Amino acid sequence: MNWELLGFAFLTGMLLYSAFKVVTTTYITHAAIYLAFTFVALAGFFLMLSANFLAAVQILVYAGAVVALVVFAIMLSQRQDYSGKPIEETRTEKIERTFGSQYWGALPLVIAAGVAAIMIVIYRQVVAAGYWTSEPGPALEDSTVAIANELFTKYLIPFEVVSLVLLAAMIGAIILTKREGQR
Repeated sequence: MNWELLGFAFLTGMLLYSAFKVVTTTYITHAAIYLAFTFVALAGFFLMLSANFLAAVQILVYAGAVVALVVFAIMLSQRQDYSGKPIEETRTEKIERTFGSQYWGALPLVIAAGVAAIMIVIYRQVVAAGYWTSEPGPALEDSTVAIANELFTKYLIPFEVVSLVLLAAMIGAIILTKREGQR
């Protein structure tokens, strides 16, 4: 067993576990942390594929900025019923909350299992037919330099316009979340 396969297995386990915990955890702040782990595991897949720029963007934009935005939104929301105390529930209630929906029952879990089974069948047929070769392609040139050259020469004006729009959106969000007593 080689290191690449072990790394892939670790990243897959980390991604699946953290994605599962994002949607099943009780606290929204814990969900934001698990979301960050999900994004970091996805960046690890990009690194394994030699997509260094995408990995860096994944960590900076998603794991950094989006998770920070989610945490700020949680903290700025004026939720009065949040006490921070653990919810008391029995083991069966926890299992029902985790695997079943109040309205749909276990239907989402059954659909997800069906989609996973279909994907496994398709994958086996594609590999058995020989459509998917296991040989890696030629190494790509450094795409980060090419993207930077295009971004700061040909697309400089749209890049700056987007940054101004994001700045205006951030200022608007700060003004809208300001409390009445602080105005």
